Amino acid sequence: MRMNKNLIIEMLEAIESDNHITGKYSDDFFIKKFKDSDYEETQLKYHFHLLKDTEYVKTLKSDEVIERLTFKGHIFLDKYRKSCNSNFCDFTF
Repeated sequence: MRMNKNLIIEMLEAIESDNHITGKYSDDFFIKKFKDSDYEETQLKYHFHLLKDTEYVKTLKSDEVIERLTFKGHIFLDKYRKSCNSNFCDFTF
């Protein structure tokens, strides 16, 4: 399966926009969050695991859930937003 950069960004933003200091974000959280999107469940599960491979999120010891964004995760989203405008996004991972 190919990585969808937009989905990774959307998943990070979903965690950021949730008003919990720490949460328990499992693949089920993202499946429910994106149920009305064009993303397939297998795609969401795969990208959930990719997201856990980054330094942008902190996982709980069980490694089955994401607890929160890390400092690097917040900085990453800030840089992403600053590099994009409504018509064009000049950003790479």
